[in-house]
Amino acid sequence: MRRRLLEMGLLPGTELAVVRRAPLGDPIEVRLRGYSLSLRKSEASGITVTLVAQPSSDHAHASAPLPAE
Repeated sequence: MRRRLLEMGLLPGTELAVVRRAPLGDPIEVRLRGYSLSLRKSEASGITVTLVAQPSSDHAHASAPLPAE
């Protein structure tokens, strides 16, 4: 899974914004590098983020390496 996320542009330090979540929380749509990406909760759970703006804006960036495969 790590390799797949890296190939989609989700690299450490990448800024992203949570756009929306499905009613049951799966999937989660995020916006990064000019495109939208939908992630399952299981995929998103392996991503560490650090808030870089006010909580109301939902902007965050990856702050740690993704988990190993």
